[in-house]
Amino acid sequence: MRPGRAICWVDLLRWSEMKVIRFSVRQEKYGECSFGLQTLIRKRVEVMVRGYRQGSRGQSIACGRLARLGAGLFGVVARPAPALVLLVLLVAVAAPTAGVAAADTVLGSVRFGLHPRHTRLVFDAEGPEPRQIDRGHAGETRVLFDHLRTGIKTKNYGKASSLISRLRVEQVESGWMAVISHRAKDVQVKTEILPADPPKPGAYRLVLDFYRGPADSRMAAQAPGSRPPGSTSLAAVEKLQTASVPAANSAAVAAPLPSSVAAPAAPPLSEQIPGEGKGQALASSLAVALPGVPLPAPVETANPDEGPYREANAYFDAHQNELAVHGTAIIDRYKAALTAAPNHPDQPLALYRCGVLAASMGGLIMAEGYLRRLISAHPDHPLVGPAWLRIAKGKHRMGQYAEAIRAFQSALKGNLDPGQRLEAQYFVGAGLTMAGDHQQAIAALEQCLAEDPKYYLKQPEILLNLGESYFAGKDYANSIKVLFRYLNLGVPEPKNQNLVLARLAESLQQQGESRLSGRLYGYVQSYLPNSDGDIISRIREAERLEQKGGMGLQSALAVYEELARRNLPENLMRLIKFRLASNYGRLGETEKGLHIVQEVMDANPGSTTLDEFYPLQRDLLKDLINKAFIAGNYLEVAALDQNHHDLLHMETDPQLDPIIARGYEQLKLYPNAVSLYQSLIRDDPRHRDTWNLKAAGCSLEMRDLSSALGYCDAVRDTSLDREKTGILARVHFARRQYAEASTQFAKFFKGQKDLAKLDWQMLIDYVSCLMALGRHQEALVYLQKASEHPAAGEGRHHLDLCLLLGQCYEARNLPKEALPFLEEALQLIPEKDAKDYVIYKIARLHKSIGQIDQAKDMFTQLLGSGQSLWQAVAREELNDITIARAAL
Repeated sequence: MRPGRAICWVDLLRWSEMKVIRFSVRQEKYGECSFGLQTLIRKRVEVMVRGYRQGSRGQSIACGRLARLGAGLFGVVARPAPALVLLVLLVAVAAPTAGVAAADTVLGSVRFGLHPRHTRLVFDAEGPEPRQIDRGHAGETRVLFDHLRTGIKTKNYGKASSLISRLRVEQVESGWMAVISHRAKDVQVKTEILPADPPKPGAYRLVLDFYRGPADSRMAAQAPGSRPPGSTSLAAVEKLQTASVPAANSAAVAAPLPSSVAAPAAPPLSEQIPGEGKGQALASSLAVALPGVPLPAPVETANPDEGPYREANAYFDAHQNELAVHGTAIIDRYKAALTAAPNHPDQPLALYRCGVLAASMGGLIMAEGYLRRLISAHPDHPLVGPAWLRIAKGKHRMGQYAEAIRAFQSALKGNLDPGQRLEAQYFVGAGLTMAGDHQQAIAALEQCLAEDPKYYLKQPEILLNLGESYFAGKDYANSIKVLFRYLNLGVPEPKNQNLVLARLAESLQQQGESRLSGRLYGYVQSYLPNSDGDIISRIREAERLEQKGGMGLQSALAVYEELARRNLPENLMRLIKFRLASNYGRLGETEKGLHIVQEVMDANPGSTTLDEFYPLQRDLLKDLINKAFIAGNYLEVAALDQNHHDLLHMETDPQLDPIIARGYEQLKLYPNAVSLYQSLIRDDPRHRDTWNLKAAGCSLEMRDLSSALGYCDAVRDTSLDREKTGILARVHFARRQYAEASTQFAKFFKGQKDLAKLDWQMLIDYVSCLMALGRHQEALVYLQKASEHPAAGEGRHHLDLCLLLGQCYEARNLPKEALPFLEEALQLIPEKDAKDYVIYKIARLHKSIGQIDQAKDMFTQLLGSGQSLWQAVAREELNDITIARAAL
């Protein structure tokens, strides 16, 4: 890369909606910076960021918000120069609301996002914006709507966020209200409204970022291009927080060429401010770039309130060449005049002069206040057009680009001279190109050239924007024609030449001119190495290889690995590493992908520009958890969940959460499993009955019998009746409600011929239930069937079977049949103290059938028990035997 250059990256998901513009500001404040790589954006997300899982599971990565790859997009100041070329991002200008009742807001969804330093809620809405956002209530934020249509009632976020806990939507006397409950008193909220994604007339996104206060400058500052709720519904500059993924099989769409729009040229140090028939110099290096506008002189009247205006005008005349020093004093005098005589004929001029002076001193917000006051109070005044133009340029300087477009459009409705009108028209057209409204952009830009066919000589970037909009509209022939004209303007080194060549190559490719396209890409790689266009061409090559799959994916990975070894700007390097991690995941090398993601995050702790990496990291973790679960490594499943809990559970995942829950069940960590099933019950209504049964089973294992019954009662799906019956049977058995338990067990086992396939514990519990009810013959039938169960030979299971058989035969007064099973059980019992009861039972059975010597031996063995109770029982039994023998 050539010295003194800085390459930046832009959003890769808002494909056709994003473009770039350029504007110049004064050398005193900035140096030279160039912006590039925007032309890389082409086709669809499935081409650019196709999910690494494609092929293995046929799914696409829900990486979302790859937009933040370009956060901090304004490059790096390199060296002082007369002008700074700065490229920025804009989004669509809102169209009139369609499909929504005039007074209704339709709230479709509320999305939840967890970030390192804040929690985000995104309201996807259509129609009127909220009337008010009330932050004045302790512990909650309230979003007020006049009329609202939505299916959302409540959303509980559990412990996923440390900042907010719950959202509820309710109707109140004054309309509708969405209430977000805070978890702490110091939670602050920052709000903004962004266009819908993808753009839709009348639709928008209300973004609420919650963070711990007091508000810091990073979080509290209004984002460039965003606008506070309640402002007009023109699309704000996209802050790249959410992104939609177009269909994989869609045709190629426009990739933003870094077509630039030169902002109003910085004025000379002398600016003409209209006065009483003559111009006065505005000697301020911070003057706003607007040529002088002829204004009427102050009106001479006999008004008794003339004094303050006369004094202010006189002071202005006296210090017209020292405005940098006396500007504040002039404003103060005009303010006094405006207060004393708000309806004076000179009020419009006073407001205009205050606005110009405030802007010249850097007070752009104050300047806008004066100018809007002029516009509001005197909508038909000749100064309204120039006032709007001043506001537009002020907005531009503040980075509020969408609002600047609105203001330029308003200026066009006012009193402008032909040059100003053409300039405003051009900015509107360029803004529409960037916003993705390419048909309107073409109309506006072509109108500029129709009014002045040589306007492109003054603003060459009009050809870039026009070429970009033609490309977006798939008019590749006109795009090629216009971009070639730009390259042939005779400028020795056209700005963004390598990027224009890359766009031309892409256009030729779209027209089927693969050979010519390849030659252009080859030219860029050979003669403009390490340029933006060179990098674009190599990434294009990687894209084509990715589409082939198989070995092509390996070859694409090699291209990205080569690019990762270059000395690229930070933002671009993050993109390359994102692609590397994603492709490693697609190739099954999940650990490598996670390592790269973690490497990027460790290098940028707490950064807000890594939002796109969190979904990728989450998907890679999901793959790792799946692999661990399939391999039976449940400890790794639990460890991954614990180490990345907040990221994995930003929102309920009906595919991932059940796997993790089952892993916890295998580890007998039932409370963890129940917590996940509760989230699924709340957020996955389609499978709610299944999750209720899972939670019931875990609650049963925890001996939380009331909860288990509650979960079972909530099940309505009749196809789950058998599983539900089994759980109810075990719950009643655990409660010693044997009659009800036996009824449920009978329903469960009805029609089951192959009991060997049933759960072992269910069989044992049913047998125990029958024995408790004195139904030993039925119990023996099931015990005999249980002896054929595959689990019957296992240690603990075999012990249970022997004990139950012995007890059943004993209860049926068949001691000889009972003795072999109890003697075998005695050998299987591992704990010495646990053997005492079985020894006693065996001794009693021997005694009952007249085997006195064997009984005496067993009672003598019981004397060695470590428990005094059994020792006493054994002595008493031995005494009885002695007495009985003596009596004989």
